[in-house]
Amino acid sequence: MHRLRRRKHLAEPLPTLSGVNHLGIALGGVSLCLWVIVVTIFWTGSDTMAFATSLPIWACCLIFSFPALIAWLVFGSRIGLLGIIVWFAYGIVITDFLPPISRTGMEYYKMPPSPDARQIRVLTLYEGCEKSPPIEQISKLRADVIFVQGCGRTSYIKQIGSCAIIVRHGQIGPAQSITDTTGLIVDWIPENSSLAIRLINISLEPSEHRFDLYSPACWKYFHTLRFIHRKQLQYLFDTLREVGTQLRNLSISLYYA
Repeated sequence: MHRLRRRKHLAEPLPTLSGVNHLGIALGGVSLCLWVIVVTIFWTGSDTMAFATSLPIWACCLIFSFPALIAWLVFGSRIGLLGIIVWFAYGIVITDFLPPISRTGMEYYKMPPSPDARQIRVLTLYEGCEKSPPIEQISKLRADVIFVQGCGRTSYIKQIGSCAIIVRHGQIGPAQSITDTTGLIVDWIPENSSLAIRLINISLEPSEHRFDLYSPACWKYFHTLRFIHRKQLQYLFDTLREVGTQLRNLSISLYYA
C-alpha cells in the first residue's frame, strides 16, 4: 500500500505557474522595462523626452524599482530581485553623490610640495534674492575668486544682471556680457603671477518645478527650455570666439549653473 501511494505521488504532473507567479513576473518585467526606457532617454538626450530628466535620479530609482520590490517581497519573483539589483546598481553609478563619497578621507592627503605650484581657492555662492552679497561675511572665507548668482546690485564687484565675480587680489579686466543671458566674462591676473585666467559666470534660464509630467504642456515646456539652454550655451561659445585670447597662456575657469 505504501509503494502504491508513492508511485501515485511520483506520477502526478509538476505544478504549473499560477496567476500569482505570473503577476510577480509581470511586475518585475515592468520594472526592468522602465529601466531600459530611462537609460535610453538619458543616453540619447532626446529633447522630446526632456521632461523625464526633470526627475532626480534617486527618485527614478525609488519609484520605478517599487514594482520589482513588490514582485520580490510579496510574490518571491527572481525577476523582481533582478530588477532591484539593476536599479540599485544604476542609482549608485549615475548619482551625483558617488564622486564625493569616493573622495572620503582625501582631505587628509597632502600634495607633495612643489615650488612652482599655486592653489587658487574658488567659491560659488547663490544668493537667490535681490539684496547685495554679504561682502564682509564672505571675505572671511579668504577665497581668491567668488562666483555669485542671484544677487542684487553692488559696486564692489564685476557684475552683469544677477551674476557677479569677486576677486580678492590681482588685476581684473572689463566685464564682457554674454548675449541673452545674465552671464559675464572677465580676464583676471592673480597677484604675483603672469598667468591670465578667464573667469566665466553664466546663469541659464531657470526651470520651473512641475509635477504634471503626464501633461503634453509639461512636455512642450521642457522641450522649449532645453532649446533655450542650448541656444544660451551657443551664445557663450560665440562670445568666447569674439573676445579671443587677448592674453597669452590663457586658461579658463568656468562656473555654470
